[in-house]
Amino acid sequence: INRKGQWQFHGWQKIMDMDCQFNLFQIAKVPIERHVKIRSAATPFDPLYQEYLVKRKSKRLARNSWNEPAPTAL
Repeated sequence: INRKGQWQFHGWQKIMDMDCQFNLFQIAKVPIERHVKIRSAATPFDPLYQEYLVKRKSKRLARNSWNEPAPTAL
């Protein structure tokens, strides 16, 4: 925990006979993502919801891709 009371992952390393602390990751910097429920009537077998399901999948893949930028439009 840092001085502000936020959780941090840190590591220690000995440099020139001194113990040095390195902050690896601040958990407070991770944004909260809310779960978006799927429409109850939407099924992959119904052609009426095909566009809705494709849009959901593209948003999910864009959010989870770390190497590629998110597409702005389909």
